[in-house]
Amino acid sequence: MQKWICAAVAALLLTASGEAQSAGQPNEGLTLSLGSSSGAFTMSWWGKAGRTYFVLHSSDLYSWSYYTIIESGYDAPIQWGSTTSDSKFFVRLQYTDIPTSNPATDDFNGDGVSNLTEIQNNMSPFTPPPVVTVTSPTWVTLAP
Repeated sequence: MQKWICAAVAALLLTASGEAQSAGQPNEGLTLSLGSSSGAFTMSWWGKAGRTYFVLHSSDLYSWSYYTIIESGYDAPIQWGSTTSDSKFFVRLQYTDIPTSNPATDDFNGDGVSNLTEIQNNMSPFTPPPVVTVTSPTWVTLAP
């Protein structure tokens, strides 16, 4: 009985991993597959035309960091490989439909810093810069 269950689970996993991504799948059909060497993996997803993708990773689902990956979709699968030494590993996509001809040099949040520079410094290319108000100095003369 246990062999049958293991075979059924293995067949299900092979079937699921063998499916190609398509435009109608949730999360752009994002998959994460283990590679042949320790810590190696491949992530792939369907890249919708006109959409720009950023990839984030986490080992605890709390703290997220950007990979230095910016991809434009062309109605075709997108695939990236990498490695990790973490015992747990998660990835997610962040995307925008803002029209762009060069998503690396563009500045989606208008803060004067390119999208690539922001993700290299683990800053969000989508979060607008904070509004900072600086007031004029005020002083009083103290009697000696």
